[in-house]
Amino acid sequence: MLFLLLVGIAFITYSTGGIMVSLVFVIAYILVVVQIGKKITMESRKGNPNYIKGLISSMGYPKSIGDRYSVMETIRKSQKNG
Repeated sequence: MLFLLLVGIAFITYSTGGIMVSLVFVIAYILVVVQIGKKITMESRKGNPNYIKGLISSMGYPKSIGDRYSVMETIRKSQKNG
């Protein structure tokens, strides 16, 4: 699917006269794919075969949870008083 996206964007830029833009985009895409492949291979050798699955699931959650409305503080105070 990503390859089809690459082909589509490259074709659109080529058809509008941007051969250099198209070539730069294709080269950058290939370099990114190679780097991702190296990272997956390295993690697989370390014994982590589900690297991408873990990466996707970790990106779905926030790094920290903020309490803008002090809900947790209110709950703590009510438990101490009650």
